[in-house]
Amino acid sequence: MFPLDALIGAHYAIKAQHQRAAHHLNDSLTDSLNNYLKGNA
Repeated sequence: MFPLDALIGAHYAIKAQHQRAAHHLNDSLTDSLNNYLKGNA
């Protein structure tokens, strides 16, 4: 089993590495959802 601090460190390293890509994906999903809702209002 991993030491908890190592696991947390790995989590934050991965999170930082993927933050920009995830943020871009989230923006794309948000835009798509907003457009869908506007089209079906």
